[in-house]
Amino acid sequence: MKFLLTTLTILTSLGFAEWHIETVDSTGIVCFFTSLALDSSDNPHISYDEYAGSLKYSFWNGSSWEIETVDSTGDVGGWNSLALDYSGYPHISYWDSINEDLKYAFWNGSSWEIETVDSTGNTGYYSSLTLDSSSCPHISYWDYINKDLKYAFWNGSSWEIKTVDSAGNVGYHTSLALDSSGKPHISYGDYTNYDLKYAFWNGSTWEIETVDSAGDVGYYGSLALDSSDYPHISYRDDTNYDLKYAFWTGSSWEIETVDSVGDIGQHTSLDLDSSDYPHISYFNNSYDLMYAWQTETGIEEAGGTAGYHLLPISPNPASGVLSVEFNIYQNADIGLYIYDVNGRLAKQSPVINYSTGLHQIYFSDLETGVYLCRLISGEFTETQRFVFIE
Repeated sequence: MKFLLTTLTILTSLGFAEWHIETVDSTGIVCFFTSLALDSSDNPHISYDEYAGSLKYSFWNGSSWEIETVDSTGDVGGWNSLALDYSGYPHISYWDSINEDLKYAFWNGSSWEIETVDSTGNTGYYSSLTLDSSSCPHISYWDYINKDLKYAFWNGSSWEIKTVDSAGNVGYHTSLALDSSGKPHISYGDYTNYDLKYAFWNGSTWEIETVDSAGDVGYYGSLALDSSDYPHISYRDDTNYDLKYAFWTGSSWEIETVDSVGDIGQHTSLDLDSSDYPHISYFNNSYDLMYAWQTETGIEEAGGTAGYHLLPISPNPASGVLSVEFNIYQNADIGLYIYDVNGRLAKQSPVINYSTGLHQIYFSDLETGVYLCRLISGEFTETQRFVFIE
């Protein structure tokens, strides 16, 4: 497994489309705490903090940028987080530094509605907002007074507020995601022990884990869940000044150093592509925007054709005996190959001639880990990623 690194200025040489850069808002100092979301037409929406003390919001209407002041009641807008609902309406969580509250604003279709979510002391730092399937907001944040990780959500009629972790000074640099069942998962820093931590709601209680305790870690964390609802986290190691990445295999955490060239890894943002591979943006000590993404060593993904089809591995995670199914539409010589995440061949089937139709091959004695299953027939290849648990 390796990460490919580049700066923003050379991305086009790696096959990316041309970058276009615009000034969205130049009315004063308006560059703090930006948060970006794309609507169903891929038009950008941005929330940000004006230095004078207002929460602002801009969006591209198809021909020009529209700019609005959402909240100007004091010094507001810090640590804002933006999400769009199914109608494309913006929802923003943010900090009110005058009243020391967590606030929430949303567009109802004709005007902005603004609410105070939590006013119990100096709270609302490092907010992270996401919306559930009913477009109800969920927010993770840090309570500065009590040094706790907190979580607030709208239950349809009122805000419910929970203390997730109060074991020391915990909850800075929070990042929130909801799984396929709508349950919250949160990554955050433990400033007492200088650890990266992770909490999730199992349906009745919060389960809390220490992900990484090797030095001073857990800064600028960003969380995403893969197709199996497993967490992936990018973050900064402040001892070695490295960018690190952790992910759950189904039985344990695997931790990697992504970039260790200089003082880097601040302000990370992580997302997973359609194959669950991580992509991370961050900046280095030269204030360059950096981008890292993951590929397999010696393995390249390839899509299917009309002649062959490797079916999604199910269940995933798999355990016991692994069953792999594939469908072919003409007689062909087929071989299946199982690679681990380091590109090493773990298992393979004999290459034999199969007739038209659905076929199934079994593999046993795999160790717990993340794997790729690759079907090969001549020059054709197709790959499925899966997790195996002993």
